Amino acid sequence: METNNNCTLVSIIIPVYNAAKFLPLCLKSVISQTYSNIEIILINDGSTDKSGEICDEYAQKETRVKVIHKENEGVTKARIDGLKASSGEYVSFVDADDYLSKDAIELLAKAIVEYKVQMVVGQYSDVYGDVVKPDSRIAVGYYANDRLQELKKTNLLLDINARRSAFPLHLCEKL
Repeated sequence: METNNNCTLVSIIIPVYNAAKFLPLCLKSVISQTYSNIEIILINDGSTDKSGEICDEYAQKETRVKVIHKENEGVTKARIDGLKASSGEYVSFVDADDYLSKDAIELLAKAIVEYKVQMVVGQYSDVYGDVVKPDSRIAVGYYANDRLQELKKTNLLLDINARRSAFPLHLCEKL
């Protein structure tokens, strides 16, 4: 995978449920990525607010946006439906109340190439109004499949206190 703007397609899947308040910021951040070879798949999971209309508006303005309207079946099923509709070699899951720094996908894609890995994990920040709190967990290093299986056995990935663990668990920080 090269990381210029004419390389491997990255699918960004965004499940949407009653997110009209957050969706425009999310979509603006995804559309304006410095890594432009992306497809944006919006799964409107039975929203009863204006989310579906916002999805359609962005799809009319931006050719990289695809919208799937469906009955509400929950975020997991929405992500699966988005994955089935995706064409990218790599996938990023972004929630409708998340937003990305303008170079997020580019940095993650570069890391995949540089380290010759199948998945990379970035860093996220919690935002509370004007207060930005970067995640303090650091997962520096390589985690081969056997090492991840070992971590699973320790319940690190399932532990209720995993938020304080060294391995980030949010989907939005991965490619």
